[in-house]
Amino acid sequence: MPDQTSFGIFRLSLAACAGALGAGLVPIPAAAGQDSGVSGGGAPASAPALAPTDAQLLEDFNHYVLIANVELARANAQALVDRDIGPARFLALIEDSATLEERFDRSYRRALVTPGLEDVASKLALLLEDGRLSRARSPEEIARNINLLTGGSRAQLLARQRLLAAGEYAVPQLLEVLLKRENQPLRTEVTSVLILLGHQAVAPLCVALPNVDAPTQETLARVLGRIGYPSALPFLVELQANTSSEAVRMTCTTAIENLRGAQAASASAVPAELYRLLGEQYYTEPRSLTSFPGEPFQLMWSYRPELGLQPTAVRTEVFHEGAAMALAEKSLKLDPSNRDAVGLWLSANFSRELDQPADYENPIYAASRRDAMYYAV
Repeated sequence: MPDQTSFGIFRLSLAACAGALGAGLVPIPAAAGQDSGVSGGGAPASAPALAPTDAQLLEDFNHYVLIANVELARANAQALVDRDIGPARFLALIEDSATLEERFDRSYRRALVTPGLEDVASKLALLLEDGRLSRARSPEEIARNINLLTGGSRAQLLARQRLLAAGEYAVPQLLEVLLKRENQPLRTEVTSVLILLGHQAVAPLCVALPNVDAPTQETLARVLGRIGYPSALPFLVELQANTSSEAVRMTCTTAIENLRGAQAASASAVPAELYRLLGEQYYTEPRSLTSFPGEPFQLMWSYRPELGLQPTAVRTEVFHEGAAMALAEKSLKLDPSNRDAVGLWLSANFSRELDQPADYENPIYAASRRDAMYYAV
């Protein structure tokens, strides 16, 4: 899913107070001795204050948290939430000011431990986090940050941080840089970022591994070996057995040795069995094989030479079952007699059917396909 600086001194306007009290528009009090309406002498009624802006509501939330006025802090925050401005707009609102992000971070953290403010502060914090994630994961932002990897030291640092925040979503464009082989300094930086991404880079790179040219296979095998995540093992073992390139085979061998140090029990297994074992791990739904814990969607990957890596968003409730079924199918293609792989596929399909939300159109198991019991019978 910031640093903090000191708060500024905030102006307490009637308009902001109106927003804090949730009253929308508040009439400005008439001067002493005047009627608040239109008098016989023709004195105009007091003009209503303008509705507070989003920025005013947020500034007042920060201020009232600082002075421990729970009622007004909550009213301002709730008024902002009720406007349904969305994560992107809220992020822009925060970043329009040079200091607002730091002040808001300080105030919402204090609000999270203040009785009466926890829930509404959580909503604002979630808006900010969703805004950051949405921006970090956008293809345009990813492309921009990749180009900044060869800029100045400050630009490089920020670009790396943003690409790491994008996680799996950044891998297709990072891979494209490796495939083009046009800019060696940039390729070096991209390789470093892929290694830093760790397990979030493993699944998409493994899917790409058998589909790219031999020099890129070497690079990807080296990256996967450096990451050292055991789920890459079956893909590397299969490539090692099938490649016609001695350089690729040697790189796979080195990577496999690194991975088998963490998975010695599978050291002698053939690819079909390794795929089944990995499918069994997915079936147990471990956090280590969940790229985005707590999020509603996970990514499954495919590769097409004309398009490159293609993600498919799958509901988290059925993601692990889908991955287990896909790995069982890979195992059966390599060894059709593997009865354990058949059992894994059937079990995962039953689990998928039980866990799948009502009316969800599963992109990896079309509604036109038969139910789980049909295959079991």
